Amino acid sequence: MNTHKIILGALFFVIGALFFIIVGMTFVNNAASFGIIQGVITLVFVASFFLMSFAGFGLLRNKVWAYFPAQIAAYINILNIPIGTAMAIYYIWFHRSFIKERT
Repeated sequence: MNTHKIILGALFFVIGALFFIIVGMTFVNNAASFGIIQGVITLVFVASFFLMSFAGFGLLRNKVWAYFPAQIAAYINILNIPIGTAMAIYYIWFHRSFIKERT
């Protein structure tokens, strides 16, 4: 079970940080030409990718608090087809197995 936690933590951290940088740089470079709706959507994506990398960091450090942000990030990432969906399904499977193992 610890192996799955390390894999998920690394995936969440690396992909979240990578997308956070890419979307954040796009927002910074094109902020003047964005409309209000595009700016809000971009900020939502930046926040979700930051949450994803934050949860990945917590999972890598074996912190108990990391499960809640990772679960939120997994449900948000279901919409990011195909990588986010695969990661979300993997995390949901892991989380259900972890809860069953603990009880």
